[in-house]
Amino acid sequence: MFFLRVAIILALIIGLLLFLSAKGRAYFRLFKNFFHDRPVFIIIPILGLILLITLFFFPPLSSSRPALNFEDQKKHQDSLILHFTEETILDLAKKIQMPIDSQLNLKLIRPELIYILPTCLNVFKSITKKETMPVLFNADISSLSLKAIGFGVFNNRGFRIKKSLQKKLGNDYIVSFIKPNEILIQYKGYPWNMELKLSLPLLKIAQQEQLDPALLLSLIKNQEGFIPLQKAPDFNRFRERANLLKERLSKFSSMEDALASIYFNVDSPKDLPLKWWKQPLARNWVHQVFIDAQIYREYGFSLE
Repeated sequence: MFFLRVAIILALIIGLLLFLSAKGRAYFRLFKNFFHDRPVFIIIPILGLILLITLFFFPPLSSSRPALNFEDQKKHQDSLILHFTEETILDLAKKIQMPIDSQLNLKLIRPELIYILPTCLNVFKSITKKETMPVLFNADISSLSLKAIGFGVFNNRGFRIKKSLQKKLGNDYIVSFIKPNEILIQYKGYPWNMELKLSLPLLKIAQQEQLDPALLLSLIKNQEGFIPLQKAPDFNRFRERANLLKERLSKFSSMEDALASIYFNVDSPKDLPLKWWKQPLARNWVHQVFIDAQIYREYGFSLE
């Protein structure tokens, strides 16, 4: 509105300067004679003057929507994700008999740390050569620690676990060995986007449906896309996608045909277009699902 008022003031100043000049006064006399001969047209400048005064003193209210509070929306989404991933930790602990410290608040553990927990446990197991799992001992919003209780002298194995785990996790994580028997993992990278955060709930859904989680995640990404920031994750929709994928894989002879049936929205193999792969859009879509699935597998998004 500031610029509108400035424009009106500039227009008035220019008009006044023109009136003070000889040429401006000549134009004024011309308009004066015009309106004298045709008085009905005088309403036009009067309405224009009223409009300028109204705009100057009563500028229109902005109709733009208030900016999204991205931080609040992010917290809302994270609360739903963390509720789901808390169940994931409990399920994992029950499955592999991993002790959890009774004082530990699982809601503090971020998806960035939960995601790498299976990798940490696999490294732990491969180096200690024992089936016994470490205790999930401590956690906050940026770190978690595993404590090797009952493993005896742990210095040598602790440093080996630290070195191996650091190599596997990369530069976004810092792995430390705290004597006598604690492995501390800290996340120092950028906060994950929704695509990465959804990997944990989708991993659990894929496990329940006995599906390749990378393929499920890729299908959701390419078919519907992930959720915008102002919406909450719809886990029921993800389960429906998983059920659909499982059903089509059981009905069709190949994974390519199963994905193509989802693209064409057909339920039976006899309804799938013959030589569908000759249609560029369908072929490229199925191909992209496979490419993205392979990328997710390379990032470690699997049931193994």
